Amino acid sequence: MFCVGSLLTCVATYQIKNYCNLKRGELLVDAIEEYKFKNNSYPSTLTDLVPEYQKSLPKYIFKLKQHSYNYLVSPRKDFFFLEYNIDNYTYRSYKSQFGIWYIED
Repeated sequence: MFCVGSLLTCVATYQIKNYCNLKRGELLVDAIEEYKFKNNSYPSTLTDLVPEYQKSLPKYIFKLKQHSYNYLVSPRKDFFFLEYNIDNYTYRSYKSQFGIWYIED
């Protein structure tokens, strides 16, 4: 019984962590889009969002540590890519051209 309870706790913790990481990522996407709306291009780096669009840059949790979201913007600053680790081999990625999150291996 203890093993089943521990497994359920681990699964629930994993799902909550992934939900929180995605929500933080979505708030970051919203700030990036707001920046573009006001400046007619995406920011060069995420630090350009602080403090006007974000109080501070959110971190995601991976392997019990906080990490920065990976952000790449095109040379013409007309689209961007944002990602974070879900596990060792899988990433959740946002591509502004399509406006949706993907899970990639």
